[in-house]
Amino acid sequence: MCGFTLTLRKKRLRIYLFGLDINQGSWAAKTYQALRLNIFKFFVSDTFMIKKSFAHDDVMRLIHTWLSQFVLPLNLCPFAREPFEKDTIRISVFDGETPKAALDFFKNELALLQTTSVSELETSLLAFPQLTEFESYLGLLDYLNDHLLESQANETFQLASFHPEYVFEGVEEGDASNYTNRAPVPIVHILRQEEMTKRIAEYGDVSVIPERNIAKMYRLGEAEIQRLLNGEG
Repeated sequence: MCGFTLTLRKKRLRIYLFGLDINQGSWAAKTYQALRLNIFKFFVSDTFMIKKSFAHDDVMRLIHTWLSQFVLPLNLCPFAREPFEKDTIRISVFDGETPKAALDFFKNELALLQTTSVSELETSLLAFPQLTEFESYLGLLDYLNDHLLESQANETFQLASFHPEYVFEGVEEGDASNYTNRAPVPIVHILRQEEMTKRIAEYGDVSVIPERNIAKMYRLGEAEIQRLLNGEG
């Protein structure tokens, strides 16, 4: 929930187009964006086109249980309780079938956040239940982050990532530490930069949060973690 992430298993590659570094918003960025979309479509289109059987209410319930029975009781994010209790966390479920639809879904949520006061809507959780494969999810996450950079919306928003198969780089898949960023469904969490800056200033040293959370996962062990994730807390 907090937007604190360690290094993912997939390393971001530095990309050059015709010998030009286009990772810093150069004039070649628009050409790269088109290329990026085509690459993204190639890797995840099959995942999107397979129509999954899921109900919005079921997905919403899973996420609510994850927040109320796992994230909040364990205090994995010290900033999550207030918006949860004030009901200013919005949960939206993507039910489209194409990468373009996913990007439009994301853009619409950004627009809603920009036009809604923090007192009414502080943060958004976007669920993508179709992306059960972690690598496909990472492809989407990279693509959405690219959009933030190219539209300069990264000055206003940042993304945090959660997935049922989340694995940190250099960590075994079965390691309990991965559960700090695991959720019952794939989620992209949109945070307001300004609000995060305020909360971090009030909290103090946030660098201890990831380490503290990992220590909690080790103490609990996988069996107890699964019990909590199943809403049996």
